[in-house]
Amino acid sequence: MTPACPLCGGGRCAPFELSTDPVSGRSYAFVRCGGCGGEFADPMENPGPEWYAKAAFYNEDACRSGAAARLRGGVFLELGLAKDARLLDVGCGAGEFLALAAGAGYSRCSGIDFSPAQVRLARENSGLEDISVASLEEFLPGRDGSFDLVSAFEVLEHQPAPADFVKKLKGLLAPGGLLMLSVPNAARPLLFGGREAWDYPPHHLTRWDAGRLDRFLAGLGLEKVGLKDSELPAEHVYNQLFGVKLDAAVKGAIAAVKRLLFGGKAAASMDEIVASGAAGAAGVLRFRLARRLPAAALKLFFRALLLPVYLPLWLFYSAAGHRGTSLVAVYRAK
Repeated sequence: MTPACPLCGGGRCAPFELSTDPVSGRSYAFVRCGGCGGEFADPMENPGPEWYAKAAFYNEDACRSGAAARLRGGVFLELGLAKDARLLDVGCGAGEFLALAAGAGYSRCSGIDFSPAQVRLARENSGLEDISVASLEEFLPGRDGSFDLVSAFEVLEHQPAPADFVKKLKGLLAPGGLLMLSVPNAARPLLFGGREAWDYPPHHLTRWDAGRLDRFLAGLGLEKVGLKDSELPAEHVYNQLFGVKLDAAVKGAIAAVKRLLFGGKAAASMDEIVASGAAGAAGVLRFRLARRLPAAALKLFFRALLLPVYLPLWLFYSAAGHRGTSLVAVYRAK
């Protein structure tokens, strides 16, 4: 039986893509709503922390592009909020956004995340104390209308009940407050390499382009302030064509650096290493800096070797108007 659309609550829905989760072996379908155009997984179920611990592609030791973080930071600073604005980052991770906001002079910054290790890093990285280990449901009571800006970056696509999630974020906003979201941009070009492993369920339960996201947020009573997608970098075209195939070599180089820095603890994830006390923010920063050299050397070599293949493709897709991998939205509570 085809499920009802969790985004608009109606519309005729039909599956258009089938996949099997390599971690659990469970089968999933991606479904498109004929009413709102939304795309969502069937079943819509978050897999929980145990699944993420086993999912190799989600391992925090993988190299990640900072392009999305730079786009989010730029959009935030362009808002020109008063320095005493009350900010909350939901799913704050290691605190990159909170550190940026604090460094820009915003003194009333808060954050929540379900990971104790990530919260510890966020406090050390940002110098802020008001960062808590909590789910959104645990944080909500007594905080209606408490914030001028609520952010949630790369969180919406993981939610089994996206409309309910956004309504809860909206409830935290003061009148006229701003909701800032970022999601992977489903309008990015998918080349011969196909869709990336991280964009299948149960990791991602929804997929968004600018039109779908705008209709969804407007339907929840939010007013658009800005909706911006990143430019298409040559790196994306390269990764689509070759990056997955070379990922094992890059991860092997990173693992060697990790063994050098952490010895017998290197088999654990960085979250586990931080939680054990073997590395604080300084240790994580040292690891991140040290891993860049072998990873960058491998990537530079292969990119130079394969430049005649992917550069013309990047020029073609750029000329055709394709955009990058990140989509940032700022909407106002009416």
